[in-house]
Amino acid sequence: MVFEDWVEASGESVEILATTISSYFTNIGTKLQSHWPGNIPELSLNIDHNAISEAASTNINNLYNQSAIMAQPFVLDLPTILCLAMAFAPMPIAWVLGKRLIPEHHELGRVFFWWHAYDALTHFLIEGSFLYHAFFSTIPISPTNSRFGPVFLNRRDRAHGAMYGAAADPTARLWQEYAKADHRWGGADPNVVSIELLTVLLGGPAAAYICWALYRLSHERLSPTQRGLLAGRVWFVAACLATAELYGGFMTFVPEWLSGSPALNTSHWMYVVVYLTFFNGLWVVVPIWIIWQALREVSRAFVDFYGGKAQGAPELMPGAANAAGASSRKK
Repeated sequence: MVFEDWVEASGESVEILATTISSYFTNIGTKLQSHWPGNIPELSLNIDHNAISEAASTNINNLYNQSAIMAQPFVLDLPTILCLAMAFAPMPIAWVLGKRLIPEHHELGRVFFWWHAYDALTHFLIEGSFLYHAFFSTIPISPTNSRFGPVFLNRRDRAHGAMYGAAADPTARLWQEYAKADHRWGGADPNVVSIELLTVLLGGPAAAYICWALYRLSHERLSPTQRGLLAGRVWFVAACLATAELYGGFMTFVPEWLSGSPALNTSHWMYVVVYLTFFNGLWVVVPIWIIWQALREVSRAFVDFYGGKAQGAPELMPGAANAAGASSRKK
């Protein structure tokens, strides 16, 4: 609205604005009476200054009161469908990469590759865009108004987050959609941003390293020592990454649950089942499975070292890769 834009740009108080408008219309009425004297009533504007102040304050606060803006009903329209497609896109991409780059007979290695390729794509592209908007998508606001939540970067004159991204930016629209279920992701919640900094800057490269190591294990001619060292590094990095992702999920949601879940919108099953449970539950179930597999592999290695033979613990990339095996993978 023009009125709100004027208030934000000028920084003038609402009371002064109302007085100015009242004086303006009063002057118009005086001039009309001077040209057409008679029974023309005085034209004035009776304004409830307190009501206007309260309304304008509400409008300004709504710019960064994300719980009010983002708690919207679910609507399956074209923009929502495109956002869901963008969120799911890393899955088929990772699956195709795993099918083409890892031989079929390396079943466990292919599963590991698929998950960590999906992990890396999600961290770099999806969550990386969240960090971009948290730091660079901003709007100016009045620093004198009360702020909703912590002040990001101590910038009291600006609001940060994807909800202020460019209208044509699909990643901003993606996070605006997800923020309908958890409004913290529409802005720049310091706790969430801190977790995502570790996820994007450390978790993403760690997942990419695992994919690169799995490709080497399945294609390169390595000595038993080289193969053992590389496989050991894969298990170590994978276990550390899985632990970090479990901790990140814990610190994202448990403080929210302990405070009564004020940021979560559970008014529609799509928000609960798909947005909150499915997209976040993947980073609980799969990391637990990876840690369990790592435990079995470590146990097998120690049993073998002390002269026994572990049972039932599959090797990540069994045997040495050779040219025939590499070329026999399905295209």
